[in-house]
Amino acid sequence: MEPPSYDEACLHPPALRGVSMGVTPPPTYPVTLSSPATPPPTYGEAVTMPTDPYPVLAPPMMPVTTPPQRDPNIVHQSTHISASDSRTVGQTVVAVPSQTIHSLALGEHPTVTQCPYCHHNITTQVQHIAGRAAWCTCFIFCLMGEFYNEQPEVNMRIRLLAAVGRAAVGLAAVGLAAALCAACLCVCAGATRADDKPPIPGKDIKPPIPEKDGVLQLKKSNFNRALRKHKALLVHFYAPLSGDAQRVSDAFQGAAAELRGSEVMFGVVDATQEKELLKELNATTPVTLFLNGDKKTPVHCPIPKNAASILTWLKRRAGSAADLINDIGQWDDSEEMLVVGFFKDTHQDYIQMFHSAAVDLPDTPFSLSHDDDLIKKYDIAHDVILLLRKSKLVQSYKVKGQTSKEDLLKFISVYHMDLVTEYDGQTASQILMSPVMSHAVLFANKSSDDFKSVYTAFHTAARDLRMKILFVLVDVDETRNGRLLEYFRVREADAPVIRLVNLTDQVTYHLPSDSLDADAVKTFCRKYLDGKAEPKLSSEPLPEDWDQRPVKQLVGTNMEKVAFNPNKTVFVLFYLPYSKESRGLFPLWEELASAYQDREEVVIARIDASANDIDLMMQDRYPSLRLFPALYSERVVLYTGKRNVKDMMKFVEKEMKKAKKDRVKEEEDRRKYIEAMKEEEEKMKNNTKDEL
Repeated sequence: MEPPSYDEACLHPPALRGVSMGVTPPPTYPVTLSSPATPPPTYGEAVTMPTDPYPVLAPPMMPVTTPPQRDPNIVHQSTHISASDSRTVGQTVVAVPSQTIHSLALGEHPTVTQCPYCHHNITTQVQHIAGRAAWCTCFIFCLMGEFYNEQPEVNMRIRLLAAVGRAAVGLAAVGLAAALCAACLCVCAGATRADDKPPIPGKDIKPPIPEKDGVLQLKKSNFNRALRKHKALLVHFYAPLSGDAQRVSDAFQGAAAELRGSEVMFGVVDATQEKELLKELNATTPVTLFLNGDKKTPVHCPIPKNAASILTWLKRRAGSAADLINDIGQWDDSEEMLVVGFFKDTHQDYIQMFHSAAVDLPDTPFSLSHDDDLIKKYDIAHDVILLLRKSKLVQSYKVKGQTSKEDLLKFISVYHMDLVTEYDGQTASQILMSPVMSHAVLFANKSSDDFKSVYTAFHTAARDLRMKILFVLVDVDETRNGRLLEYFRVREADAPVIRLVNLTDQVTYHLPSDSLDADAVKTFCRKYLDGKAEPKLSSEPLPEDWDQRPVKQLVGTNMEKVAFNPNKTVFVLFYLPYSKESRGLFPLWEELASAYQDREEVVIARIDASANDIDLMMQDRYPSLRLFPALYSERVVLYTGKRNVKDMMKFVEKEMKKAKKDRVKEEEDRRKYIEAMKEEEEKMKNNTKDEL
């Protein structure tokens, strides 16, 4: 069938106008559905969208075609008109439109996408909203900060936690809670407790550490603060009454003035007042250097003589062996002993050992030399250390492979001292700090007639035993040496006498000889070095038969118990077994004991004064005769009469009669004392009853 012509088609109305085809019309928009605020774009707008100046950050979107959810079939009825007949034929044409949906890929950053409503290209905005976790974390840290804010001993960094926590609560609403909580964690992790109270404005501001002449006055309360503040802190732990305290304090003040403004700071600690601090630091040397706030590994400094000693020690410690290369001619007229090292360039280990020894001896000048003229002058080879005084050779030392720094220090220290060193305030620390631990000490009166001969013998023995034993002289006539005499239990009347002491175990040995000649001193010292000398003990062992003979044998342990018995009159001979004069009194003492053998109230005894420590004020020489009367008071009477039995018996009888009279008075005083004590007890009992 041919299609109708234009004229024929115009004669009939459209099929959709007023003609019911039995097909559901397309749906309409509900009345309640609001129209979009922005009208859809025109075609021109759609094809000529302006280029976005920002790149599209979102991934490309894939169109997805889905079938319609409702039945949106649009039915069109077509009417076919022919020339022969007028029939209307209904034909259903179904048009199924496709709908494109864009899948939006949104993230934590702004992006460009297409609005599903208006189909415009838009740029998204990202807004962070605090959740429960952020709020709870802020609240917890705020509480922690408020708690530590009330603790005065907490560091300022942890105190800052309070302010950060409060700020986090206030700023959480705008999305900054997570960042501030992380800041709280960093502050809390970096916070440490301080040993001092933190500065609170207007209340607990810490005062500066007190200084005196540029030297910090340190205590336990401010020591750690000073340690953190100063990179290098040199501390002197002093005892106010010690001999070295004032000298070292003066040296500190002088060195502090020279190094003012440097990274080295000086401080002092009173060891008698800050015992807890000394225990905490485990301070074992008077002068100690602390570096970079480290309390566990301090550097021990030799006791300085003056400010120059400190400056030299710091310079040598920070320097190298090359600093010791200098012209030794400047010491030609000096009384000081110069230590010169001659080493081959290949022996770097020897050179480093030499430098280490120089650091430990800051008061001694050191020099490294390669001068061939000096080698010829002193007729030496390489790897030798020379001790020179006024260009004269004192001693040489050959360095070998097994030589240690300690061996070198011992050699220099011993020869730096005199062959026999007199003990005084200047040499005390030098003697006690000597690497030689065995000391032979001569106690003598320098004003006595026999001093010269005794000193000569002692000096001769010292020459042969140098480097093995240190020989020391103590003047018993010097009152400032009283403590030393007390330590060795030597009386002024005992001089001259020699004691040999080992500073390692503090064991003392006594020279058992009356004559102090060179041979006797050498024999005694060699016997000690061979381990055959008998040590001097505080008391001999008590013999089992000490009271079975007429003459009772006393020792240190029973001396006071027997001698001060209030019911016995005791006459004691204090003797030295190696003394001829003492041994000459033994027969006389036996005869005297036989005379009083039948009288129980009289005891004749003797004691070896060289082998037992005797706590009596005895200023006379041995042998000594002393009588202890039968009294409660500890009276001691020295016998100075003729040494025969008759005169000694008269002395004993006279003292017994006198003691008998004194005993009556003592008994009366004791009776009165006992009665007074009883009355006092009765009064106390009566007062107690009245109170009850």
